[in-house]
Amino acid sequence: MDDSFSRFALDTEDGYAAFLAAHYLAHREIESWLALADLPPELRLDERTPLIGADLADLGRIVPAQTLPAPMPGSPGLACSAGVLYCVAGSSFGARVLLQRIPQGAPSRFLAQPLPAGYWQRLVDFLDTIARRGALSTTLASARRTFALFAASADRVAEGRA
Repeated sequence: MDDSFSRFALDTEDGYAAFLAAHYLAHREIESWLALADLPPELRLDERTPLIGADLADLGRIVPAQTLPAPMPGSPGLACSAGVLYCVAGSSFGARVLLQRIPQGAPSRFLAQPLPAGYWQRLVDFLDTIARRGALSTTLASARRTFALFAASADRVAEGRA
């Protein structure tokens, strides 16, 4: 996934817009999938596609209308959902670094969106529960599939198919 997203020059408006478009594609799929998951309220995250869409609009770009050919991982059960949430929540840590690379004054609603207070610890506790239930392999497979979805979205945008 890092290789796929490293193609986008975040210090240029075009590169940053492409980065946002790729995230929009992935987050739209992920958020639709997570909406079907029966997650405890404390593990739900606010949707990020509206933030990405607003950032794109501020850059004078439209949101991608295409869908990704790669489906989301499995059914939206708790073990699969944990893997998806791990990817989404974990990316917010990298966002802090990426904020330093975007053009001065560029819209940054998406990258600046923090996790809710205490969220990461709640997610780690949830992952521990999944592991005790013997379902961690499902969670890991789901996380890998989610990372692949992000990589596919970056590839699609970089190749001009979004």
